[in-house]
Amino acid sequence: MAIIHGSLVCLLVLVTFLAQTHYIIANTTHPEDLSIFNRSSFSSEFIFGTASSSYQYEGAAKQDGRGPSIWDTFTHYSSGRCADDEGHELGCFQILYLLVKIITSDDFRDFAEVCYKEFGDRVKYWITINEPWTYSSMGYDLGTLAPGRCSKWVNSACEAGNSSTEPYLVSHHMLLSHAAAVKLYKHKYQRIQKGKIGITLASHWMVPYSKKKPNVEAAKRALDFMFGWFMEPLTYGDYPFSMRTLVGERLPKFSKKESMMVKGSLDFLGLNYYTGYYAANVAVANPVNISYSTDSLANQTRVDELKNSTLPLEEALKDPMRIDYYHRHLSFLHKAIKEGVNVKGYFAWSLLDNFAWASGYTVSRHGPAGRTWRSGRLSQGDGKTLPNNRFFSPFDECGISSSTIKSLIVVGYINDKGKGG
Repeated sequence: MAIIHGSLVCLLVLVTFLAQTHYIIANTTHPEDLSIFNRSSFSSEFIFGTASSSYQYEGAAKQDGRGPSIWDTFTHYSSGRCADDEGHELGCFQILYLLVKIITSDDFRDFAEVCYKEFGDRVKYWITINEPWTYSSMGYDLGTLAPGRCSKWVNSACEAGNSSTEPYLVSHHMLLSHAAAVKLYKHKYQRIQKGKIGITLASHWMVPYSKKKPNVEAAKRALDFMFGWFMEPLTYGDYPFSMRTLVGERLPKFSKKESMMVKGSLDFLGLNYYTGYYAANVAVANPVNISYSTDSLANQTRVDELKNSTLPLEEALKDPMRIDYYHRHLSFLHKAIKEGVNVKGYFAWSLLDNFAWASGYTVSRHGPAGRTWRSGRLSQGDGKTLPNNRFFSPFDECGISSSTIKSLIVVGYINDKGKGG
């Protein structure tokens, strides 16, 4: 899974415009059937770009004064570490547990202020936290990502944690931290620096496993527990009704003051998404093994692309599925804009192939420019090998998979009157 992590507030997105290549969209499922579809189909103000993540590209905790993050420590003690290339330590395969220092919303606000002071003259779009759902669910419910906390029955590799309470506490404090950072920026820096500030959420699309009403309701609950978990507090100041009902006292509560601070604390919304899931109703809750994953009473399944690591590089670089994905998605995005949805930009993940967190280099084929790990060379989608890139050190090859796609859309600006700008 590709996730844009790194420093939370200091997220600077590399923007590149989509080439003026003409694409013919012939599939009848496309809204732009049999039409020419290219950059000029979108307004000149619409931003196309790619996204990057400092940790997933650089590593190098021991160089240039960066210092270790929780992921440096998390992967350093992995038994399957890919390489130790002069400080460019990145992990692969087995991941072990790390206790992370808990910070308050005041700490996060103070960190954000340092970023505003140092970079606010150049950075005009701030994302406070990227994919808070991923931190909470995978770091504190499943224990598969840093800091690797969860209930022992969920994942035997977790040395400590509580999957029934900690994900909710973590998300609650991330929302408060986000709101505190936004409040500071708006009150002290926005008028002078003339920037925008928001948050990026992640959400799958949930498809009912069948048309039966229980499965339709399960799909709605699954969305509540992933997207609504953050979007409803940001919009209305409280968690979705389904979460308040099913989680009960384990779900933290906002004070009136906190609710007002969180509500409306964004100028724009970024939305990361990967794929769709089927959601089937779970009729009876398990009263013993309780976790965030089971609280929604929705069993989620998906269909993945087949991994074929035996393909020669030239064949692996032929990627019609990803090309078709971009054709289909951008045509429907264009249709949504024409119907009035206020979408401001589209960013593809990612600029280059990279380190894919707990999966190491086994599912890291995300970039339009491919990376051959063993040789340290870059390849582009037409099968041609690019010259060595001096900014990327070679790592041992931990495996090659077919492409994985993630996208980020930026949904309009919201002014004080609740209208898009």
